Amino acid sequence: MSAGLEIALAALAMTLPVAVCAHGLARALPGGPRADRTWAAASLAAMAPLVFALAFWRFGPPAASGFDPAWFEGLREGVPALAPPEAARIQQGAADAPGLAIWLAGVWLAGAIWRGLFEAARSWRLERLLARSAAAPRGLAHAMGALSAEAGLPRAPSLRVFSGNGSPFSAGIVRPVVAVPAGWLAPERAGALRCALIHELTHVKRGDARAELAARAAGILLWFNPFWFAIQRRRRGAVETACDAAALAVIGNGGARLYARTLLDAARASSGRSFAVSLGVADKRIMEMRLKAILGAPKHTARRGAGLLSAAALLTVALPAGVAQAMHAAAAQAISFSQPVLDGKITSRFGPSSLSIRPQKFHNGYDIAAPRGTTIAAPADGRVSYADENGLNGKASYGQVIVLDHGEGYTTLYAHMDGFTVMEGDRVTAGDPIGFVGSSGVTTGPHLHVEVRRDGEPVDPALYLPGLTQD
Repeated sequence: MSAGLEIALAALAMTLPVAVCAHGLARALPGGPRADRTWAAASLAAMAPLVFALAFWRFGPPAASGFDPAWFEGLREGVPALAPPEAARIQQGAADAPGLAIWLAGVWLAGAIWRGLFEAARSWRLERLLARSAAAPRGLAHAMGALSAEAGLPRAPSLRVFSGNGSPFSAGIVRPVVAVPAGWLAPERAGALRCALIHELTHVKRGDARAELAARAAGILLWFNPFWFAIQRRRRGAVETACDAAALAVIGNGGARLYARTLLDAARASSGRSFAVSLGVADKRIMEMRLKAILGAPKHTARRGAGLLSAAALLTVALPAGVAQAMHAAAAQAISFSQPVLDGKITSRFGPSSLSIRPQKFHNGYDIAAPRGTTIAAPADGRVSYADENGLNGKASYGQVIVLDHGEGYTTLYAHMDGFTVMEGDRVTAGDPIGFVGSSGVTTGPHLHVEVRRDGEPVDPALYLPGLTQD
């Protein structure tokens, strides 16, 4: 019994240097889309001493190892029959301090019990939240089934809706469950909900909940090993980044900004320690890594805004929504969108019009309803690069259109207007009136359609223009 205890303690101690080496080697290797496999391998390597000790104790040493089987059998019985001099000296040292192994085992056991209770409390909170949740509305459940089928899942996970704040998450080992906050079911958040569901379905398909449970169980044994938990933080971040990439492959590059916004909304809504595989991981370093991978800024903008992007990613989870939006704008560009375009009711947001993986329509901007004749203001300094009463590039459905060029590759577009106050070539400053709300072109009523474009590609106006947060 004493010999077995000493072997177990030695194996536990050996996980410290092995975890240090595994962590360092995994960090030295290139990240890439399969970094989650690298960190999973590092996790297995850190556990190797325990596996080796268990095999050594259960089956004995290999035949070619030089160990005398009779000596090992005696060691397992606690009375070595043919103890070499080295073993005799070890036994003598153990006899001099008979309580050391027991004392160390007691300390380890106390820590393991504490960690086990901590993990049990996390599981209990998760079960309690799911018990209080409700089944998703029939229409949403049907859409979830279609998403699951197109994602290649043989069976759609159960979809639950819970009240209060939080991030969408997936859980369940035998019967997967995806849960979303009730606030995400609003029609104007259909695009964000679709992004979240695709992300969580990716987790379900990969079996990440099972891997997370195994890591948590191993953490009970290795509660004293900080390098083990450092590896797990890196592994979780790599898993989330891999799921982001898989989700974006389905959503398409045009949805990168919407996806990033969804991630930030989920991270701000998360509070405390996560107890499930969740979209909104609030770890600041992981958030920075994921945003850089999602946004994939071009080189000429990445160099200019790398520092600001890092600052925005680190601070977003702790800042109020308005300040976080300003940080996003500063991170993505050198210009300043400082003035609201229009004070009105948002009736349509940037993103797909449905939860379908291949939506028929993608709304490239925001629609803001206001009385006819309400003044529209320039959000930033710029030049009028286009002004026409007959639509944009032959597209009459836009009605009266103005395009402002703000420099650095950023333009803003305003459609369905009822008259202009500026002409092509005019310079404007932030807050200057540029025209009035109308219903020209194809509309259902007076409103402004506003778009923000970066290098010609539509991006989410809520990340740039004040007053367009989704909160």
